[in-house]
Amino acid sequence: MGAATSKDGVDESHRARRCAPTRSAVFPLWIAVVVSCVLLGPTLLGFDEADAQTIGLGGSFIFDEGEMKGERKVSVATTDIDFEHGNDTFILGSIWMLFDVSDSVRMGFAYKYLGTYDYIPEDNDDNNEDETEEVGILMEFLYQLEWLLEMTDEFDLIIGAQTGLVMLIPGGQLQDDIDDLQNQGVDVFDTPRLGYVIGPTFGIRWSINDMFAVRGDFGIRWQQILLFLTDQTVGSTPFSIEQHTNILRYEVALGLEVNF
Repeated sequence: MGAATSKDGVDESHRARRCAPTRSAVFPLWIAVVVSCVLLGPTLLGFDEADAQTIGLGGSFIFDEGEMKGERKVSVATTDIDFEHGNDTFILGSIWMLFDVSDSVRMGFAYKYLGTYDYIPEDNDDNNEDETEEVGILMEFLYQLEWLLEMTDEFDLIIGAQTGLVMLIPGGQLQDDIDDLQNQGVDVFDTPRLGYVIGPTFGIRWSINDMFAVRGDFGIRWQQILLFLTDQTVGSTPFSIEQHTNILRYEVALGLEVNF
């Protein structure tokens, strides 16, 4: 994600693997998205107040296997971006709202907040301990579908799936890279980076009573976030960059649900 210096005048001195909370001006954007999901989600999904609904709150421990991929080209010089990384942010918070489609099927949406996400490049030198890269404020806006299989009067097996939008608000090194490119005349936008996510979930749900339930889940999600995509001429020098990150995420979650 950084830039390297070329004799054609485009600075590429930063390493291509750095990225990351932006400026306060972008915060109203994601706040507006969350509020819109809460207010408009039931209507968009075709539910009304008569449908039984569940609101949940939980936390998760995550383990990521990621890779940074891309290519940077200045004039005729090409630099490949290709390395693997792990995660140094392990906790995320979730809220969700589900509606009964039938006695055993629920559908709704979820919001997952990872906060400031840090990763560890796997080519990290063992002599440089605690070398991490900040990736910014990361969050997910998901549609969620669940099938409940009754095992006993109190316990249900959960089989589900999630898919939706990923948003990364750049900051840290990614913001520095954006600023550097802009200062050199490269037309890159200072806006949140978007991606998509999809994956299955499996869990157990324990109904404490008619109103409260506790659930534990294991999920696997694959996500991709586009970081840079531009092809232009800076001065008289052709410049292009395409860069994205792929992450396979394993998640173990515990949550509380309230039924209405």
